[in-house]
Amino acid sequence: MITDVEVKVVQDKSFDKTSDYSWININVNNTRVGKARIFCLGKNLRIHSIMIFPEFERNGYAESVINLFKEQYEVIVADRVRNTAKGFWEKMDFIGDNSGNCIWKKGGTI
Repeated sequence: MITDVEVKVVQDKSFDKTSDYSWININVNNTRVGKARIFCLGKNLRIHSIMIFPEFERNGYAESVINLFKEQYEVIVADRVRNTAKGFWEKMDFIGDNSGNCIWKKGGTI
């Protein structure tokens, strides 16, 4: 995880609100390094997509964002995870379910 930079998650207000999902920007030291599409319901979070822009990949930013989410939510669902991304979610202590999602629950019990 990155410790020498400030990772912030900020709602992207440039998108019209056409669904229940929210777009957020992932900023590091005031530079936009990625974006995510999420849905919050109380202490539950569903991540529909998370993307770190190619020029910023492999710096631990996605891991830092997921750790920020873990501090704020009780249950996090990574929605319809691609096979190529399963390793990332497993590394972040998420467990796959039978519907293609990966789930993390505070305390570790699903």
